[in-house]
Amino acid sequence: MFKMVDPRHLNIKDCTGLTHLPDYIGLLKNLQTLPPFIVGQRIENGLFQLNSLRLQGELKMEHLENVSLYNLPRHFDWRKRSFLSDTEQPFLNGGKLYSLALSWGDINASKLNRYMPGQLRQTENDRSISAETIIDKLRPNNDIRRLLINGYQGTRFLNWMNLNTLGDLTRLELFNCPRCESLPTVGESPALKVLHIQGMDSVLRISREFYGEGRRPFSSLNELSLRDFPNFQSWESIDQMEAFTCLNRLIIVNCPRLTNMQWFSSLRYLEMRNCNPLMLRSAA
Repeated sequence: MFKMVDPRHLNIKDCTGLTHLPDYIGLLKNLQTLPPFIVGQRIENGLFQLNSLRLQGELKMEHLENVSLYNLPRHFDWRKRSFLSDTEQPFLNGGKLYSLALSWGDINASKLNRYMPGQLRQTENDRSISAETIIDKLRPNNDIRRLLINGYQGTRFLNWMNLNTLGDLTRLELFNCPRCESLPTVGESPALKVLHIQGMDSVLRISREFYGEGRRPFSSLNELSLRDFPNFQSWESIDQMEAFTCLNRLIIVNCPRLTNMQWFSSLRYLEMRNCNPLMLRSAA
């Protein structure tokens, strides 16, 4: 059992060797900040320990591959020590978060290494669940301003990740999502200023779904980077739309099969490396 004076803040940012949190951290009802939350494999240190907390500010969740049917987050009554009935309310909706990072594996190591098959392997037994099921449980509140998703092994981005309802989001980072075949619909997010996407092995093209239905998609976006899209071939322009009107900085790296792309009228900085020679000459 976790024993200490009930704190409001627990700073473990520099504890890089930490493999799991103390058991029953959910009993710390007054806890407001806890970056990061390292997901354990047992109920005592698993994901649903967050259920009774109302965290504020920044939350980083690492090693989501440890989630199984056994420790999938459900609403829990600590007084009765029993699970409550399922609810449609998002699991993280009770907090006041402005920054959320969801990572399969170690979030810091993942930025340096594209593939970590040992860390990302889901539990292979009758309790294993899909990445889509996990991330559906972790829909943040609509006030979120920064969102990072790393090592997601789902084949599609869920509706809440399409960001139409995340009107305050200013920064989005998607790293190492090799099975997703298309990008989420982010063009209608009115406050989005920075978008970094890396390690999208299954994306062949960017088309209408990326932009959404608005007349001026990506109206606030200043910086965009696409890295490590090995099979990316075509970036389709959308006719009769004013897109990327504020984009100043564009970086495209390791997209060797890309042969055509969207036109950008406001660029001040363009970086292209390890791309198709035809694209390099066209950009020049």
